Amino acid sequence: LAALLLATSPVFLLYGRTATLVGASLVPLLLAALALARVLDAGTDDGWRWGREGLLAGSLVLGIYAYAPVRLLWPLAIGLLALAAIRNRARRGVLLRAALLCALVVPAATMALEALAVPEPAPLAAAMSYFHARGEQLVAMSGDPAAASEYLRTRDAIENGWDAAARLVGQNAADLARLLLDRDTGPPPVDYWNERGRFWPWFFLPFAVIAAVSTMHGWRGAPGRQPAMVLPLALFLGLALPLVLTSRVHIGRLLPALPFALLLVAAGSWIVAGWIGGLVRNAAGGRLEATRWIAPVLAATLLVPAAVAARADMETPLS
Repeated sequence: LAALLLATSPVFLLYGRTATLVGASLVPLLLAALALARVLDAGTDDGWRWGREGLLAGSLVLGIYAYAPVRLLWPLAIGLLALAAIRNRARRGVLLRAALLCALVVPAATMALEALAVPEPAPLAAAMSYFHARGEQLVAMSGDPAAASEYLRTRDAIENGWDAAARLVGQNAADLARLLLDRDTGPPPVDYWNERGRFWPWFFLPFAVIAAVSTMHGWRGAPGRQPAMVLPLALFLGLALPLVLTSRVHIGRLLPALPFALLLVAAGSWIVAGWIGGLVRNAAGGRLEATRWIAPVLAATLLVPAAVAARADMETPLS
């Protein structure tokens, strides 16, 4: 279901058809996420394997060539590996070695490429500017916080540079909330560059919230559960929330978070189908035949209106 929702998403279709770095960066992102899932889902008796833990480290190097928000997967992977090591005593050594390798390989590869490709290399500066993103984030603006005022839509009096930075964070947080709620949004082909481009239909959010709550409840209530179960939620939050510290929140920068958001939507629909199935099964005296079509019907009620809305969005005239 998540794959079908992604395939019919106007955001995905827009950036996939334009073949920009934004859309192309989904490939290394999903490859690295899959490698991370394999590491986190490994059995308690599994040792180090270069085809698994080593592959994860290698896949993170691809972020050097990806759209800047995709590079957030690197610290997220390190953090998730460290968290998994705390909860999984049997594989703690393997997971900590994998986290250390991931922490070292990306800056090492960045410095090596800088030394090989630039006439006057500055390897350390290249590694430290890995998240620079053309200076369109508040860390890069820390030398001149007043630069944040250039991205504010309101022209109220600003006391100082840090006041401008705080207002920008608030503006971005409100924009992110509106995109997730699908409030005052427009067709992605027209509004892809600003804060009004539609991220997804409004009826996706309740299912994503249900999945998020269920994921956290299940993971906290069962310490032995695999950390991979929290991966979609962790990657969605880790790729979406840092955008409030950038110059602007829009669907292009949110695109890396979209596949994981749709995984939450699909998981939420499965959970709701289970709830409905339980009610129907009780009403039908325990007969399983009555619940067979609940999940497919619920999936169709999400997919069909989303596809219809996507077609309307993609047919929007550009002028």
